[in-house]
Amino acid sequence: MGLLLGGFAMMVILGPEAETIMNSEAETLGVAGRQKLRLAQSISHLLSFSVSSFVIAWLAYAKGWFHALGLRAKVDQKGALYAVLLVLLSLPVVALVQYLNLQIELPEWASQQELSTNKLVESILTYEQPGELLLLFITIAVVPAIGEELLLRGVIQGRVLPLFMKNVHLQVWLTAFLFGLMHLEFGGILPRAMLGAVFGYAYLWSRSIWVPIVLHFLFNGLQAAVVIYSGEFVADTEISEAPNWSFSLIALLAAAAVFYWGQSHYNRQQSLGLA
Repeated sequence: MGLLLGGFAMMVILGPEAETIMNSEAETLGVAGRQKLRLAQSISHLLSFSVSSFVIAWLAYAKGWFHALGLRAKVDQKGALYAVLLVLLSLPVVALVQYLNLQIELPEWASQQELSTNKLVESILTYEQPGELLLLFITIAVVPAIGEELLLRGVIQGRVLPLFMKNVHLQVWLTAFLFGLMHLEFGGILPRAMLGAVFGYAYLWSRSIWVPIVLHFLFNGLQAAVVIYSGEFVADTEISEAPNWSFSLIALLAAAAVFYWGQSHYNRQQSLGLA
């Protein structure tokens, strides 16, 4: 229902020019066209993810909906520290997995979907005036970080999957692959799933949805800042050079060590009835 409302809202905001705006090059849209696209994308995402999460939690938990989403939980600071370290050390590994994912030949329909998504992201990230930057960051960093984490980690990983399975790792990785699939960028499913798993463990270890929200926001915001600073948008699907394998291997080993410590901390907290 949320996805339908989000799609409907986007079409209403873009109006009769919806198809033209969605298929236009970033430069031809102009400031007004890009701002309209960002506003439509933000409201569509809010309805599809954030509002859907609130409604689901309210229907299931009534007055306890805020706590059910992990918004009121006290942060496990040590767990949050492990989560931050895991994110930082995982980035070179995610880059390597991104490169490997791109070596998989995609069918024509998936390639066309990639091109369409890349064009949308480029239009949102392209700017000519400083006044565009606020809505740009809201669209790219703020709205996705809040909505996607609330629905995926707060609702699905935190509340729905535990009803069917007890294994927390399975809960994290199933949600992570859903995170990868929902972006409809088939050249980046595996790295997004890995990143989603990192956010999932951040939620698990910290016991608060705010930690993955902040990490997600920083990740998206950093990507947007790089594009703004460089003045050039390069889609993930256009990566042609392999990352440094030695550096990626060192990062992987370090991330594995942090994962072991973070999961051990979570297990100790759970045995004490604190997790």
